[in-house]
Amino acid sequence: MLPQEVQTAVAEFLDFHDLARLVRVNKDWNQSCTPILWRALEISGEFQFKWFCSVGALWSLSRQGHHVRTLRTLFPYMLIPFQDPGVIPDLHLTRLELTIPPRANLLTDDHTTNIINLIKRSPSLQHLYVGSICRHPGQLFLAIDKFLTRLKTLSLFNISYSDQSFRPDHYLRIGFRLLKAFFDNLPSELEYFALGAHTFWNEGTQENGHPRVDIENYAHDEADYLDFERHFGLGSYKQHKQLRVLSLRGMEGDQDRVLPLFLRGCPNLEVFDNPTPDRVTARPITGYKLVQAALEEALGYHLKDLTVVAGEESEWETDGDIAHTISTALSSITGESFREVWNKINIQRDCSSSMKATAEAIGRTCKRDLTTLRIKNASTMESTDVQLILSQASALREFSSARSPKLVARDMVAKPWACQWLTTLCVQICGIPRPDLEMGEQGQVVKAVKRRVGRGCFLGQKDIQRQVYQQLGALVCLEALNVSCVYREGSRDIYPLDNNQGEPLFNSGLQTDCLDWTLESGLGQLASLKELREVDVRMTWHRVGVRELEWMVRQLPRLNVLKGLNPMADPSSLIGDYVSEGGVELWARSHKPDWLPSGRR
Repeated sequence: MLPQEVQTAVAEFLDFHDLARLVRVNKDWNQSCTPILWRALEISGEFQFKWFCSVGALWSLSRQGHHVRTLRTLFPYMLIPFQDPGVIPDLHLTRLELTIPPRANLLTDDHTTNIINLIKRSPSLQHLYVGSICRHPGQLFLAIDKFLTRLKTLSLFNISYSDQSFRPDHYLRIGFRLLKAFFDNLPSELEYFALGAHTFWNEGTQENGHPRVDIENYAHDEADYLDFERHFGLGSYKQHKQLRVLSLRGMEGDQDRVLPLFLRGCPNLEVFDNPTPDRVTARPITGYKLVQAALEEALGYHLKDLTVVAGEESEWETDGDIAHTISTALSSITGESFREVWNKINIQRDCSSSMKATAEAIGRTCKRDLTTLRIKNASTMESTDVQLILSQASALREFSSARSPKLVARDMVAKPWACQWLTTLCVQICGIPRPDLEMGEQGQVVKAVKRRVGRGCFLGQKDIQRQVYQQLGALVCLEALNVSCVYREGSRDIYPLDNNQGEPLFNSGLQTDCLDWTLESGLGQLASLKELREVDVRMTWHRVGVRELEWMVRQLPRLNVLKGLNPMADPSSLIGDYVSEGGVELWARSHKPDWLPSGRR
């Protein structure tokens, strides 16, 4: 019999199914494997939910609940047993993730109460994620600030545009007094903070100028603010010297009343992200003078946005002109003793020639502060230029384009990416050998070799695929991954326009030098992308099969959209010889995952 510590070390490397078998072998293996088996509890499917609602599950929780460190679920009801000392006397949660159920992102008051009660029982909690929105968050805010003194990462109501039910008005409206009290008293050890919300002026004399939802929330915000004042005192605030990332999705309104004092207490902030919906009325961070002044005082820089507009008469005529603007505007410290830095660059000009100079300017000038890079047409950008940006821009959160650039796999894996906080990535990954596809003289697929799962990976040169997956797997904040050449225009997805006719031009084939998206080739390395919500693999000759779909159900808890399971279904038939993996259609019809509705395959 192996010593106890050796058995425990072995158990650390086993998957769930192997651990479930070992606990039944004997008492020693049971003692070694049970804590690891129960360490992370994920309830993401209806079958799991029904089982945990049974008497037997409650009995198991009462015996093993003290082993649970991570609780991840999209069912708020599952929080009830954990908040009851009669079910789990000793609770030691360090991570709680309440993910977003598709098409239902509003928590009831009872659900919010359950979260608050669990927070009160979990002072050792270090990571908290609440994706769904609650109408009255004041008492939740107070519980977080009051009880979770060791919290390191916090993400609240952080819905994104890839969520199926997203609308700009889904962001919660919160009175500025309540929001300011919440910000100023956040746990001092916080390292990552993301919030999706609007803020509004909630003075009684200003009610007539605000929507009904603001007026309805007014009384709640005032009462909750008084609770903050009673507990923390008037005008109190904490320093947040550990905070590295602050992401305020959809944040508009009275930012000048909420953020300045908080930002002055964040001297080590690396990323200040304020993604807003694309609409004319959206006001960027750079439009708030007091926010800018606070950043200048705390961090020594002044945020700027650059928008390169389309049009015949423009100061940006060439690639060199854009590069010159990016490079020279921030070349020196101003007379006010702070640096000007690019926070967002939006290039709407349809560049038909090389963008090498622009890419080099971004890689050279925007190593620390650029969070958003949007390019209307990046298809002319070279692979090495894309790699230069991703390997240099450490604060980058969004790299998106209407026409994505091509990134050769060898270039992609040549150097680790610096953009560890990236949330949106749109690139066509190419240059990957596919010996599973037999090609004809015209570059068309003549024959596709069937997968032989029992014999391991059938790909001859699989190392490059695994390296590509490893690079992607390091982006732990990634929410949207688009590796398709399809791009968006308005509300529908189309292919690049024909330059002569102006009509949608449908490609006659699929990309063949791409990732095959199989577990054998290394897809499992993306298990670290727990934030991933949208995957787009259209127009690629992939091998997504039943095993891969079942893996996605288990490993990607926030996935909302998978586009391109059948590349020919979107939007018309392309070629006749693409054969999807056997059993996929049957699996999709029987399991019906929310992220794979029949009309979207």
